[in-house]
Amino acid sequence: LFAGFFPWSFFFIAWLAADWRNRSTQMFTQDFPSVILSVWTAVLFIFFSVSSHKLPHYMMPVIPAMALLTGNFFTNLDAKSTLSPVFARLTFVMSAALTAAAGSVYIFRPQYASIGLMIQFALLTAGCLVGWLFALRKSVFKQFASICAASSALFVSFALVGVPAVDLHRVMKPVALSIQRYASPQSKVYAYKIWQPSLYFYSRRIFPTVEDRTIDQLLSEPGSVFVAVKESEFQKEGVKQPYRLYDVRAGFAEDGGEMTLMLIGNGR
Repeated sequence: LFAGFFPWSFFFIAWLAADWRNRSTQMFTQDFPSVILSVWTAVLFIFFSVSSHKLPHYMMPVIPAMALLTGNFFTNLDAKSTLSPVFARLTFVMSAALTAAAGSVYIFRPQYASIGLMIQFALLTAGCLVGWLFALRKSVFKQFASICAASSALFVSFALVGVPAVDLHRVMKPVALSIQRYASPQSKVYAYKIWQPSLYFYSRRIFPTVEDRTIDQLLSEPGSVFVAVKESEFQKEGVKQPYRLYDVRAGFAEDGGEMTLMLIGNGR
């Protein structure tokens, strides 16, 4: 949630600090909209935090309430406040760290990053630096406008360039589409020791996750059988049954980290 709301995350924390400092027994009558937005944020955050399987977009319903509360912080910000420069500096430092991280990924794992990604974060860092300088000059509007322009440029460029690039490295989606392509409605499909919502979403079918049987036992079943399995598990099993390889993808899963995913079948 902190990463998804960046670069406004620290300013949301600033709102929390200011709200806590200004809290009084009459807060429910003085600022009822903020109370509603706070409850909105807290309930959804707690609800999705206790979920056993978490994906980044699960927190999307929280973002509008956080955005309104952060906007309230800027609207009511006193020019003499020391909160704004402090959190503006933290935002700049974090954006610079993200740029450095993108550079490190490009150097050590170039298949997962590019110069374009570094430029996107560098532009955000430049905007956050300008915002920090305006915060030091007590210019709240220019601070907000600078960070807003930089974050808008980041998100638009990431939507147009970054997301398609990231999508190329996802393993669940292409394997799920291969299941949809090769497996007939009568085919048996199994996920071997993996559980990912996107595997079911993109394949448009529900199938069991198997952990108490071997791949050989699954492939030896009568009829057409397909098994989605990580390459590491496949090699560990030492499969002896004849099989056909339908697809193999190297990359990462949404909440499973880096992996190579295979789709095999008994070819019937």
